[in-house]
Amino acid sequence: MADKKGYVLYKSWSNMILPIPDDDAGKLFKAICKYQKGEEVSLSDPLLNGMFNFFKESFRSDDEKYQEKCRKNSDNARKGKTKHKANASERKQAQANQADKDIDTDKDIDTDKDMDTDEDMDTDEDMEEETDTEIEVRDGEGDEEGEEIDLLDTLLLNYQISEPLADKISEYLRYRKEQHQFAFKKISLDKLLDEADKAEQKYGSIAVIKCFNESMRNGWKGIFYDHIEEYNLDERPFTDVLKEKFGRREHEESGSDATFFM
Repeated sequence: MADKKGYVLYKSWSNMILPIPDDDAGKLFKAICKYQKGEEVSLSDPLLNGMFNFFKESFRSDDEKYQEKCRKNSDNARKGKTKHKANASERKQAQANQADKDIDTDKDIDTDKDMDTDEDMDTDEDMEEETDTEIEVRDGEGDEEGEEIDLLDTLLLNYQISEPLADKISEYLRYRKEQHQFAFKKISLDKLLDEADKAEQKYGSIAVIKCFNESMRNGWKGIFYDHIEEYNLDERPFTDVLKEKFGRREHEESGSDATFFM
């Protein structure tokens, strides 16, 4: 079973959390943290316990989707290795056939050395052209929409990108395919994910998703993070809100120099 590095707190939950007192919100968040660590949790307050059970079901659903995606990626990786071996075998056979053809040509046209030389050069160029074509097709396994999404699922395992942002990236790939007839290959898709991952760690998923939406709305051929700080102003990370609400209050009540840790 693959180990997830994080979990998702959805924006819509704020409608349930914000109206309750700060003390209750702190208890609820601590219960979530304990649950994610594998501890058994039960809240005495019926309202808080009902909210927690709602969140818990969402976490379970997200975990099941993640495990299914990992299983699918594992199957695709095995298929990719099998396909790669088959392509390598076919290339070796094609080169062997081409070598036999060159030998036959030399035997048939041994009276004109210039013609033999020209034909050998043409044969070499054909072999190089065929090899380049095969390499391009192999590197472009994500050219078809389904294979491109499979490639995305595989590469996402290397990053800590949240589920909502991953869905938005998948939507963006379909958009580029439909509007610009462009499909990402491994290197370019890896770069896109790396930039999105770094931006999300710094500014949050909502701000990054807005950058992708802005690109698709304006018909741009790339993702630009020039205004991401503006997008981030109206949606602070959930951890910052907790630090502001609970960290300062605990510090004032204790009268000590204790630091609030997440």
